[in-house]
Amino acid sequence: MPLIVFYPKGIHDKGGVRMQYNHVIDVLPTTVELTGTTIPDTINGYPQMPIQGISFAYSINQPDAPSKHTVQYYELHGGRAMYKDGWKAEAYHPKTYKLRPESGPDTRDINFRAPLDYNEDQWELYNLNNDWTETTNLAAKYPEKLKELKALFGQEAIKNHVYPLKDFHEGTPKDRVKPQTVLYGQSSSRFPVPIGKLPVKITANIEITNTNNEGIIFAHGDLFGGNVLYIKNGLVHFVMNKAQKEVSLQASAPLATGKHTIRVEFLTDKVRLLADEQELAVMPTNAAKGLLGNTAYSVGISVGKSMNSPVSKSYSGPFPFTGKISTVVIEQQGK
Repeated sequence: MPLIVFYPKGIHDKGGVRMQYNHVIDVLPTTVELTGTTIPDTINGYPQMPIQGISFAYSINQPDAPSKHTVQYYELHGGRAMYKDGWKAEAYHPKTYKLRPESGPDTRDINFRAPLDYNEDQWELYNLNNDWTETTNLAAKYPEKLKELKALFGQEAIKNHVYPLKDFHEGTPKDRVKPQTVLYGQSSSRFPVPIGKLPVKITANIEITNTNNEGIIFAHGDLFGGNVLYIKNGLVHFVMNKAQKEVSLQASAPLATGKHTIRVEFLTDKVRLLADEQELAVMPTNAAKGLLGNTAYSVGISVGKSMNSPVSKSYSGPFPFTGKISTVVIEQQGK
């Protein structure tokens, strides 16, 4: 990652490039050195922890000086890496989760996730001396070097209190699932709504002012996954998208002008699309497995138009609804 240093009084090689290894923790000690600041050992009687990092001020006017920062560990959300003398070993820990097995208890819990095992993470190895963009994985070619750096990471992790490793959500409070969430009118932003166990019902109260009304009633997610309820060519559509594989429910007849209640029901055995309490379309729940849940919270729900990339390829842009929307009500099991 590039870093631009602006220091007119001290930089003589303006526009020069430096290739010494540095880490973000080096910025503070560099600033301290360049400004001549003194860091106190105690503040208000409290001893201060030593500042980590190594100043790279030496390299400003010594372009060929050897790197002084030769060892550095990394860790974030369970992903980790170890750098030493130009070599870097790294393991990405995915943010995805294992779904509850079909045979497991309470398979209706659509947000159940089991964190991936850290031992399943794949380690990679790069020589930054001649491959600083990390394009050639040398793990298979130099297994002993990889083993050395993995062992060094363990030592640095213990010394710096990294263990136990924590994944993306570990340690964060659980989202409170409300029995009812009401969204009004057309959105100017996306609303995060935690989704819990089935059944989940989403009801939209709308008004068709003329037979040409169309657009999005509510949407959550984006092109890579989510759900969207919309009207196009007079027909009500509900599309569920998982990794760009779309499953849809569609009405067979247009809505008349006037007020209507449109509801999508995610039940334990089926997904239903209704208008004014009349079933328009239905499919088994297993056909829509994994298509409701995380995106409603992480990406958020928008009402009256799409606030993200289109959830379905069947429309483009924000596709704002040209009729009227009173409320969108989400009902579910609270906890």
